[in-house]
Amino acid sequence: MKRMCRTLQVSIPANPSIDLLDNVIVTDKTTTTRAVYTIKSIKTSYSVDRGMLQVIDMMWARKGVMV
Repeated sequence: MKRMCRTLQVSIPANPSIDLLDNVIVTDKTTTTRAVYTIKSIKTSYSVDRGMLQVIDMMWARKGVMV
């Protein structure tokens, strides 16, 4: 259950340099969200209107904590 609470899903323009288990820093301009997440899955899709997008599932990661 903890793992589900600590996951985040974002949609970004496709970036081929992103890989599984990479650590990324997520910040948001409108909220206080700022944390390090580990990428656990990547889904790539393409549409004529939006172009190539990646939906990334990430899990919260903190040094010294096993998720």
